[in-house]
Amino acid sequence: MLKFLGRGCCFNPMEGYTSAFYKKEDKLLLIDVGGNIFERIYQKNILDDVTECYIVITHCHCDHIGSLSDLIHYCYYAKKINVNIIPANHSQQKEIKTILENLYTIDNEYCFYDNFILTQLNISICFVPTNHYAAMSSYGVIIKKLHDDNNRIFYTGDISSFPNEILKDLHKYEKIYTDVALSINPAHIHVEDLMKIIPKEHLHKIYCMHIEENTEKLLKNKYHLNVVTLD
Repeated sequence: MLKFLGRGCCFNPMEGYTSAFYKKEDKLLLIDVGGNIFERIYQKNILDDVTECYIVITHCHCDHIGSLSDLIHYCYYAKKINVNIIPANHSQQKEIKTILENLYTIDNEYCFYDNFILTQLNISICFVPTNHYAAMSSYGVIIKKLHDDNNRIFYTGDISSFPNEILKDLHKYEKIYTDVALSINPAHIHVEDLMKIIPKEHLHKIYCMHIEENTEKLLKNKYHLNVVTLD
C-alpha cells in the first residue's frame, strides 16, 4: 500500500528523511514531511493530478515536519490543492499549528481534518501513542482498508520501544514498517531488542525504515529483515 519518499534517520539525509505516501486517483495521503521531503515530492511530480492532500505527522521533530510549510505553500499558491492535516488529537493540533504560525503559514492555506475514515482513499487510520522522546508526544499509525479487516498495516514513526497494543495483535497485520537502530540510542529501538520481541513467524512482516547510513546490507544479511525501498 505505502510507497516511500525517504527511509533515512535524521543523520542520514542522503536517503531522504523517512516519509511514505499512498495515492488513489486524485487523492494523496502523506505520512511525515521532513526537511528534504518537499523537494522529493516536487522532483517526483507526486502532486500531479492531486486535488486533495491528507497529511499525518507522527511527531514534530524537524526530520518529520521540517518541510510541511513549504508543501502547504506550494499546494495553496502553485497547485490549488486542498491540504488537510489529520492530527492525532487536539494537543497535537495545537503543536502543529504553533509551528506553522511561526513559519507564517496561515489558517486559510490549510485545514485540520478530524475524520479518521478517509472514504476518498478507501482507508481508515488510527493513531497509537508511542514512546520516542520524553519532551514531545509521538504516534504510530494503523492504516486499514475499509471493509477489509485482513488488510491492515502499522507505521511506527520513531519509537524507543515497540507498542504493546500492536505486539499482542501481530497476526492481524500484513506489514509493519518500523523504526530501527544499529547504534545505541535511547530514542530509537535497537535491532537486537526488536529481534527479541518479534516472534520468528512474524519477522517476514517487518520492514525497517528510519535507518542509519550504510546499514541496509547488515539489516538484510545478518538479521534477515526487510528494508523499505524508495519509490
